Amino acid sequence: MTAPASGLAIVAGLAAAGTLAVAAFDGSPLRVAVAMLGLAAAGAAFHTSWDVRRVENRWDAVRSSLVERAGARLDTTLDDAAALAGELAERGASEISQDEAFRRLPGGLAGRSPERGVAVFGGNGRPWAWAGTLRLKARPGRDGLRVRMTPYYVILEAQRTHGERVAVGHVLLQADSAIPNRDESVAARFRRATGADLEFYPPASVPPGTDVFDYCPEGCPAGADLDHILFSVRPVPPTQGTAKLERLERGERRVAVALTLALALVMLVGSRWMLAFVVVGGGALVVATPLPARLGLGGFFSPNTYFLSPLPALPISAGTLFAFASVVLVLVAAGWRRPVRYRVGAVIPAALLVGGVPALVRYLVRGVTPPAAGVSVELWVGWVVSVATVLTVVGVAAAALARRSAPPRERGWTFWAALGWGGAVALLGLVIWRPGGWPGWYAVTWVPAFLLAMQPESRVRVVLASSAVAGMVAAVFTWGSVVEGRVILADRDVKRFAQGEDPFTQGYLERFGASLATGDIPRTAAELFLAWQRSPLSDNEYPALLITFGPGETEQGRLALARMDLQEGVIRILARLAREQGQPVIQQMRNQPGVYYVLSVPYPDGSVVTVTVGPRSRAIPPIRVARFLQGSRVPDAPYEMVLLPV
Repeated sequence: MTAPASGLAIVAGLAAAGTLAVAAFDGSPLRVAVAMLGLAAAGAAFHTSWDVRRVENRWDAVRSSLVERAGARLDTTLDDAAALAGELAERGASEISQDEAFRRLPGGLAGRSPERGVAVFGGNGRPWAWAGTLRLKARPGRDGLRVRMTPYYVILEAQRTHGERVAVGHVLLQADSAIPNRDESVAARFRRATGADLEFYPPASVPPGTDVFDYCPEGCPAGADLDHILFSVRPVPPTQGTAKLERLERGERRVAVALTLALALVMLVGSRWMLAFVVVGGGALVVATPLPARLGLGGFFSPNTYFLSPLPALPISAGTLFAFASVVLVLVAAGWRRPVRYRVGAVIPAALLVGGVPALVRYLVRGVTPPAAGVSVELWVGWVVSVATVLTVVGVAAAALARRSAPPRERGWTFWAALGWGGAVALLGLVIWRPGGWPGWYAVTWVPAFLLAMQPESRVRVVLASSAVAGMVAAVFTWGSVVEGRVILADRDVKRFAQGEDPFTQGYLERFGASLATGDIPRTAAELFLAWQRSPLSDNEYPALLITFGPGETEQGRLALARMDLQEGVIRILARLAREQGQPVIQQMRNQPGVYYVLSVPYPDGSVVTVTVGPRSRAIPPIRVARFLQGSRVPDAPYEMVLLPV
């Protein structure tokens, strides 16, 4: 969808409006509902096109309007956050027992409010009760409202005291981009509502500009001094390109939802041929448009995890394969009831289809590409479902060609025989698999299972039996392909580990060194992590050790993300060399295992930041702290590497 698509949206809207009028006159609820959904999709497309044109041609006006709306909503947003923090503190300071406090405090955390928490301290200053999420350690102080700013967080706190009991309410205003799970901060929610980000500043360090707002707990009087101002905040609108992309994605998502609902409605209550038409149209939408991504299915249709190219200009992903096979399966099933006359000539293509199953399944699983981070259950199921759907089409099509014109004779034993044979062959495959795959004869043993699945002759039983057998063969061969993929990944890891020099590492370190040299000195582990998280080395998951040495070569900060087998004395020598030369130095060090690179960045006051990175290999796994800082679930490793002494 682009801005010039407004004419097509108008035509589609007129067509949908005409269909709605005809459906209303005809009195068909189905047609009315489908026409209304089509009209909604056309309206969403037209609104998106108009909105994108405004961003392209009148960006200054759009930006000013966005800042005005954000400023008008800012006071209410901050007041609500302050009220929420105060309410949490009041709830914690109430005169209740400790058991009742643990029961009542979570009640203030219900609803879709920003991320918040509360901590209650007893007379001895120790935590007495708590609930919610506390990003920073709560510290009792004076009653009232206060703000805490760190390189990572901006926290709004409210304190209430009742006797010896002190309660601190805690609301997350903002989290740095390096922090995972920050989507429920006040700033993130504000951006989703208005499109503008928020930047927070201490009162004494406000940047010049007219779009900076001061926040005072009781309202800021004219000419308020710094003692009355709690903090300053500035709404930051997106860039023109970002605003355009956001509007396109939002509009495409609305159109996708409306079209999906319309197709689903027709599939539920439409006729057989209407169902076939909708499936074909839906498959075309899935393959040729960004509909899957807008519905959250982008991973299923990604060529990064499954890729086949039967023709140079026809790449196929797992989702595309599933959509195409589903369309063919529905068409074959829809034409099942057409009268046929049994002919021997029709049995030949049916036999060719079933006989080609071994070669077909081997070809299909070649597209499976296990990612280096590991295979999730969702990814594995997507592969199995896609391959199984294609094999089901083969089984049903073969049964349709070979069936007789006489009424089908139900032979229930063939259904169970197909399942039993498939299960036995699947277990056999798990036993006889060896690195390099199965023997050539193994794939042929699945042919009898498909022949038995064809025998029940009724459409429903054939589809069920064929899909069950196809699911088993797809699961076994996909499992084998995943294991082979792990072996390939491990082999690449060993080769990368042994090749020595890595030109990409040198370039990444040069960029990181230039960034460090122009910024403030990261003196703590938190500041080191913040700088590292924004570097390309972090994106590529290099094992690293960062150390900040002060002017007297004393260690001021350390961030260990992996166990680096490099003597610290060598790192100190390289830091001293960079201090003497007065410029960043990158030194390559051959070690066991692999090749290490050490970046040393000197500063005018004599401080030096060193960054030691090792080869990207599972032989140097990240330590537990590094995994925790990433904030995401670490999948099971596809393989393990163990270094043995020579």
